[in-house]
Amino acid sequence: MPTLTQYWNDEASRLDLALVAEQASLATLRNALTLAQASQRAAADAARSQADAVAAARRALAAIAMPADGDPLLVRMEDALIGLAAARVALANGELAVQRLRADLAARQGRAGALASELAEARRMLAQATQDAATRTTMGDALTTGSLAGLAADAAAALTGFGADARARVEGEFPASGTAAKDFLKRVRARRAIIEASATSAAGVETAAFTASHAALAQAQRAFDTALQAVSARFQAGSALAADVATLERLAALPVAVPPTSFPVLTPWQHARLHDASRKSAREAALAKLKAVDDAQLALRSAQASYDQALHAAMQAEPDATPAQLDATTLSVQRAALDGKAADLEAARTAVDAGERASLQAWFAAVPDALWEALESLDSALARLTLLSGPPAAATLLADRDAAEAALVSALSAARLTQRKAAGAGAAHLRASAAQLAESETQRQRADAVARSASLF
Repeated sequence: MPTLTQYWNDEASRLDLALVAEQASLATLRNALTLAQASQRAAADAARSQADAVAAARRALAAIAMPADGDPLLVRMEDALIGLAAARVALANGELAVQRLRADLAARQGRAGALASELAEARRMLAQATQDAATRTTMGDALTTGSLAGLAADAAAALTGFGADARARVEGEFPASGTAAKDFLKRVRARRAIIEASATSAAGVETAAFTASHAALAQAQRAFDTALQAVSARFQAGSALAADVATLERLAALPVAVPPTSFPVLTPWQHARLHDASRKSAREAALAKLKAVDDAQLALRSAQASYDQALHAAMQAEPDATPAQLDATTLSVQRAALDGKAADLEAARTAVDAGERASLQAWFAAVPDALWEALESLDSALARLTLLSGPPAAATLLADRDAAEAALVSALSAARLTQRKAAGAGAAHLRASAAQLAESETQRQRADAVARSASLF
């Protein structure tokens, strides 16, 4: 697959050759300008000489004694006038040539300077790409054949060896229910998942907006950065693996509960407060209503994401419309859905009365920090180890990264070709403008000279 290193190497070679060719063209242009300036000076001398000859012939004619004596002088004067007309044409054409050559030289000097800057940048990018490629190779080797090749197996072994016991020690401290809507721990994890889903949804909305507002090169760069970050995260997970394994091992080693005298994390008093049988029914009923609120919130966030994506598309398609106008027309369906979900959330909130809210708040407050921290440590370690043990495998991440790099090279090549074409069009216009200016500034002089001469173009 194409790589950034190869691309910048090729680009540096292309620019080097282009700069050498441009410098050769500059040398040729400088020589041509020198010759044109010399020719113009010669034409100016010739014009002055012919003008002097015409003046001399006129003086001679004015001094003749007899008309018959003027015939030879008339011939001389005619020859001088012809020579003067031709010299003036040559002088005017020479001025045009010098002006055009000067403009071409200035443009070429600017192009040579730009090429030199581009070459320096390409060489810098090549050095950076070479360094980055070496770093990526180190990561890839470590993940496939090196010290991190066994990450997935090690993570799976940790889950198998300590996962079940760690779960039992921590999860067993929380009140349980056979009804999912009334299960305390399920609600705790679901509420965390709502926030995570919201962040994921916002990222999806932002990605769609980015794609709509950026060219192919920026999109390819972002995709490559994302793929590279995935590999880097897997590489860096090696250092976190030991800590996660140690966390599971530590939690699994907590003492087995011996109700009602001892528990893995809670004290007997804390356990009794959290599992208060006299409040169980009321707490679970309130928890079911909290689930309804959470479900409504999740639905609202989903509707918000749909509305936001539609809004962003409409902002691009109808830039002159106000938000109110868009809501009333293009976004009427999404707006109605969003308002409906907001109403559902408000209804779910209203269904939880003050007593139920107080009961829920007291129930959640009954969980001591030590148990919250144990749960967070458990869930974080389980999430990372599960990610490491399952797909995508390291080989898949590396293949995705290489494919993203190849796509970036393709987009970069296309974008820079477009830039060169635009620069070529700009250079063409600059050249045409210089030619037009030279024509305009010498028009009067050349027109007068050519009109008074039969010199061939």
